[in-house]
Amino acid sequence: MDRTALLLLILALVPAATSVDFKVNVAGQSGDAVFNTNSSTSGDLHRFNATLENPSSVGCQYHLRGEFTRGNLTERRYSNAYRMWPGETSDIELSYVPVNYTGQVRADIDLIYCDTARNISDYAFNVSNPAFNNTYASETLEVTENSATASFSLENATLVPVQAPSYWKVGSTSVVNRTAHIDYTPTLFQEEKQIQFAVIQNNSIEGTTTVLLESPPPTLREKLLDKQLEITAGLLAISLLANLFMARKKILPDKVLEKLSEIETDRSIRN
Repeated sequence: MDRTALLLLILALVPAATSVDFKVNVAGQSGDAVFNTNSSTSGDLHRFNATLENPSSVGCQYHLRGEFTRGNLTERRYSNAYRMWPGETSDIELSYVPVNYTGQVRADIDLIYCDTARNISDYAFNVSNPAFNNTYASETLEVTENSATASFSLENATLVPVQAPSYWKVGSTSVVNRTAHIDYTPTLFQEEKQIQFAVIQNNSIEGTTTVLLESPPPTLREKLLDKQLEITAGLLAISLLANLFMARKKILPDKVLEKLSEIETDRSIRN
């Protein structure tokens, strides 16, 4: 075989060899491990619990999404979000209260993480819940785009969302010493939205409470503080002008100032 034919043969074999060398097996970048799943109904409150592990190489935000079907109505509920780094484990809970309903409820539970959703449990349970009789007052103390703090007319309770803006993710929370912190993930935040919660004490529905997501008006102390800042700014401006005036007098002798005054007077007369 001459040199030209040999060279052409070598060039033909190079791509095949390099294609073998560059095959790469890319492993998945996110995942989950779910164990110790269980569901329970105690009184008027239904819970689904699980233990999660993040076995992947990236951190993810995890939460549960439950679709509960009763009759012709399907309600969607979410757990609170859990941020987990690789190798971390966490217990997660989803709470649900069927409003004024007696009968069977079908539950479909999905795990949501890293823009992925997968079903982890399907089951049915029976409930017999009365209508809500009591309404508890609330006062919004602070509002941000993803959380709120409110005070309530009851000492301690568990709050389970029963109505929220469409597609918002709102988890359960607890009232401790008349105050609760509420986390939510909105599609697009807008004040004046509201979230209704079932008030649970000793696993029984005691009533409802509604939290208005609206920044509270300023208190008297805040108004006085704002007024004090305005007064302080005004005094600083006056002091600065006075200092500039005194500095001008020190820099220019009195005779020069008098001459400037005469020039300005002559100019005004001519005009």
